[in-house]
Amino acid sequence: MVMACHRSGTTLLRRILNSHPSIACPPESFFLAHFLDMMRHPQSREGLGSIVGPDAVDTTISAAALQFHEAFRTAQGKPRWADKTPGYVKRWPEIINLVPAGTQWVVILRDPFDVAASIHGRNWFIELYGGRPEAETDLFENTVCYIEDYFGKLADFIATGRAHVLRYEELTTKPEEVLRRLFQHLNEPWEPAVLTPWAGQHNFGIEDPIARGTFAFAPSIGTWRGFLRAQKDILHERLGSRHQQLGYNAL
Repeated sequence: MVMACHRSGTTLLRRILNSHPSIACPPESFFLAHFLDMMRHPQSREGLGSIVGPDAVDTTISAAALQFHEAFRTAQGKPRWADKTPGYVKRWPEIINLVPAGTQWVVILRDPFDVAASIHGRNWFIELYGGRPEAETDLFENTVCYIEDYFGKLADFIATGRAHVLRYEELTTKPEEVLRRLFQHLNEPWEPAVLTPWAGQHNFGIEDPIARGTFAFAPSIGTWRGFLRAQKDILHERLGSRHQQLGYNAL
């Protein structure tokens, strides 16, 4: 399972994984969130428990949730599947309980300031819960609230020590070095095709069309410096400590 924030190179990473002959990684799935809702809904649990038994509720929901990934990997003729859906960062403790115990986890981490610049540059308003009221109407405030929320949860996940962490900046500038470490961690043999993921066939689904049209390792680093001075000050004030905690220099 890939855990990452939006605009962090997740589409590139999913294509890399899907280019390996042993791994089937579809576009963002989204639907697992509905099975998580079912797991936490008392009446749904009681209703299902009346059919399968109270002790089998969680395993039944988990099997139902993951059957589509299993079907996908079978159709692709591959022994393993992966998922990359940034929205799952918000609910990572529940995702851990949904997937099999032996699941391997990968985090792709990008400079939070550059993530802010990318989201803001796309004019994306992201649905937030518990953010400041002005985040519903002000794009920059919405972006900052998103970074605070998602990167806070991603940092908590990284702190569990479950994941192999790779950085977008290194992936796009030293791809072979980074990917050899990744596939060694996944206990998969090296496959040269992962260095040209754009050359393979991938189903697209819900996927960023701009990322879909990129046919190279094209680093986009330091773009946050294009923000206005006042915006940079806000980034430093509200996100500077998180920026440094994740290993980035906030200067």
